[in-house]
Amino acid sequence: MNQIKLRFNAGVEYNGKIYASAIYINGLFSLDIATHRITYLKSFSREKPCYAIHRTAFLYKNEAWFIPQHGSYIAIVDLETLDIQYLKPPFQKINQKAISRINAVYYSGGMINNRYLYLIPTNIDTLLLIDLENKTLYPYYDVSTEDNYYLYGTYAEGCIYLVPYVGKSFMQIELITDNRTCYPWKYPYEAVGDILCYERQLWFCPGRSDFILKMDLDTKKMQEIPLKEAHHTACLYEQIQRYENRLFFIPFHANRILEYFMNDEKISQIYLEEDLLKEGWNGFTKIFSEKNIILASYEKSFVLIYEKREDIFLKLSLEIDRDILLCEIEHGEESLPFKIENYIHKDMYAGNEDYRENFWGLKKYMELIPDVVFSEKGPQKNLGRFIWEKVKQ
Repeated sequence: MNQIKLRFNAGVEYNGKIYASAIYINGLFSLDIATHRITYLKSFSREKPCYAIHRTAFLYKNEAWFIPQHGSYIAIVDLETLDIQYLKPPFQKINQKAISRINAVYYSGGMINNRYLYLIPTNIDTLLLIDLENKTLYPYYDVSTEDNYYLYGTYAEGCIYLVPYVGKSFMQIELITDNRTCYPWKYPYEAVGDILCYERQLWFCPGRSDFILKMDLDTKKMQEIPLKEAHHTACLYEQIQRYENRLFFIPFHANRILEYFMNDEKISQIYLEEDLLKEGWNGFTKIFSEKNIILASYEKSFVLIYEKREDIFLKLSLEIDRDILLCEIEHGEESLPFKIENYIHKDMYAGNEDYRENFWGLKKYMELIPDVVFSEKGPQKNLGRFIWEKVKQ
């Protein structure tokens, strides 16, 4: 068995399975939550394999809406038939400064009344509102500029509120009129991250701050709630998710998840076990779920699913046999001749050494290493290959 470790970057939970798009592989995967079985389903045929084709995904009825990070299209997957429709995002300008720092078409988004989807632009200028029922696109141009651009925003009472990643303006956009109001923003880079609205309060993920920030929608006044002993200077929290009366602050780089109880203003820390960390740290991104908290890991190839009764996160590994994966790709794309480069980025199998060994397995990887290497002294015997041959005997 030659297990390949996967990393999911965007996905949704639907009927007991997670449907996700993977890093460096052009493909839609399913993960059965009960059996832990991973299956390659099909490619996103209009995309080429790259790092993070999709940034995030959302569920509408039986449709998964995959939102591009480095990809070119919004992909709408019918999860019953697996048919895919593609929409080209509208925009007027490309934000070159945002590309140099973040490089994502959209970084985040959210649902409105279970019918509409808003997408926060980064590399492009246009905030997008989509009527998911009839697939109508409503663009709001010139939102992201080189001096002010955004990673996160939230909907509240007919408006989108945008938190600056770069810039000093906290923006409010009225969706019906497109009227825009900019409020002064005093907080520095990475002071806060994601944002959500709950009971007429805007709540901000703490980023690197030693406080939780919230804003009253009526007065627009800010309040800082100290993290106290829960703060660690090396930790960066980027995303936020509400679960009943609690807020979970999800790390981009940390060894713990923060849990804030809004009723009694209590903060707890859920420390990650050592096997979930790489060199002491890890980060996560949210997988869309209507009932659960599901987090895809940046390191170690797994997802976490929150277990309310025990107040813990359960781990599901993301591994698939290489030969099974290649077979599923080849037989699942009947209309196209199979070429590995059409589905898997070269860093996985030919470029980056860490990925290459992971993809091929140690035995096959060593077979790919040449017997002879070339240096300034001319052809030389590859000592590593020579030792490997001796070990195999």
